[in-house]
Amino acid sequence: MSFNVLEILPEPALVLRLAPYLAVGITVGILYFLGLWWVTLRFVQGSPALPTIALMLARGLLLVVALVLASRAGALQLLAIAFGILLARSAMIRHVRKEAP
Repeated sequence: MSFNVLEILPEPALVLRLAPYLAVGITVGILYFLGLWWVTLRFVQGSPALPTIALMLARGLLLVVALVLASRAGALQLLAIAFGILLARSAMIRHVRKEAP
């Protein structure tokens, strides 16, 4: 029994169809985790609580809306957005580790 790598790779049309969802996931992830960084800084600096809480709710709403819309498009689209968010998360963690003392 031989194993052909090309048999398990997705077809190019599928990859092209999912690429925009991956880009949206990366964008939403960056916005979400930048918002988390900003909220954290606001709490540490003693900023007023109400605008900070509103920002926290906006971050969560952005994430929920993106995931719900992707789930309505299909399972693969949802996975592409979720993967993009995870990529953004790991990029933001690397960035914060470099910047943090």
